[in-house]
Amino acid sequence: MNAAPIFADEQFMSAQEKATVFRAWIGFLKNRFAYQQFTNALYEHLTLHCSFIAHYNRAGFHEFYFGKVSPSTFRFLDQFDPRKPGISAELGATYWINGPTGGDLNRAMREGAGPYVAKLREACLLEMKQRDLAAARALAGKYGLVLAEGQPTSTNHAPTGITESRTSAPTAAHQQPLFSD
Repeated sequence: MNAAPIFADEQFMSAQEKATVFRAWIGFLKNRFAYQQFTNALYEHLTLHCSFIAHYNRAGFHEFYFGKVSPSTFRFLDQFDPRKPGISAELGATYWINGPTGGDLNRAMREGAGPYVAKLREACLLEMKQRDLAAARALAGKYGLVLAEGQPTSTNHAPTGITESRTSAPTAAHQQPLFSD
């Protein structure tokens, strides 16, 4: 999105409030879901106007969707991916896109997410892979086994397929920005 969207004032949300939420949204995506970028205004918009439930509070919502990459993380991304129909991650409907409050902001959030969604999805898949491989190594180690790249577990089974050579997931990778201005 090259130019900042123009928003309309509504009974329950001013154009200025919408612009503030939109800026927070783009910052949140640019910084790979960093909690520091997950403003209260963004959280409230998501729970009041984008068909999300509150998950108790802002921290609970963030932990549910972004604390540990899960299928919920991918449903969240799919909801805002402009190449997809916009089905709500929690309620399974698309009415949130057009209102009744903040429809112009919701559509702008989907359009604004476009440049980030693919890289975010890729980073989340990598994080899941690293977490799964670390768990597989730990489980193998528990039984005195070592997973080796391309080594079959027995003649009756396919190779383990471990392709990562690192022994642990990178630290603080989840907080590294994927995008630069």
